Amino acid sequence: MYNIRMKFSDYIKFSFFHRLLSASFFGILIGLFFLLSGFYVTQIKIETSGNNVDAYIVKKFLFSPFNKFDLVIKNVKQAKTGTETSSYDERHEIVFEDNNGTKYSLQPPFFLETSNSGITLINQLNKAIKSKTTNTFTIDNKSNISFGLSTILLSCLLFFFLWKYEPKGKKAKQEITNKNKQLINSNENKEKSKYKNINNSIIKK
Repeated sequence: MYNIRMKFSDYIKFSFFHRLLSASFFGILIGLFFLLSGFYVTQIKIETSGNNVDAYIVKKFLFSPFNKFDLVIKNVKQAKTGTETSSYDERHEIVFEDNNGTKYSLQPPFFLETSNSGITLINQLNKAIKSKTTNTFTIDNKSNISFGLSTILLSCLLFFFLWKYEPKGKKAKQEITNKNKQLINSNENKEKSKYKNINNSIIKK
């Protein structure tokens, strides 16, 4: 009975330990995702050329020196919000319309049409288009940076704390295993000694 209890408690202890270790490692990966997403931005540049207004759109990391435009819209008339709905997702988008009535959809990863920042952005875009003012607008989510850093820090602390105390856990587990083996060997020796005594008594008779 003692042997079974030790094994069961040992299993619960180390199962919980390794789950925490895995969770801390998973937390680091989640933190990295949020950290990198915070540096990913969408920039919209409204530029005038004579009487024409063009929109240049680029998606990049915040400090990247490369400005390869993903979309160039000539003769922009206005900007408005829209929503693309599928069976599994709903994405908010910015819709640009040129003077010919052609529409171009842009889906920034952190754009919400109903938020104050989303409404403000659309108003600023239309103001720049109508006034023919050159301006650059950036859509980002810098709050993800602080959240990602906090998650990484806490997960790393938990990971190294568990890693530091893992050898002690292994040592305790080994000691329990050794005690169990000694107990089993002791019982086996007692049984052998018992049968040996019985056999000796039979031989003497």
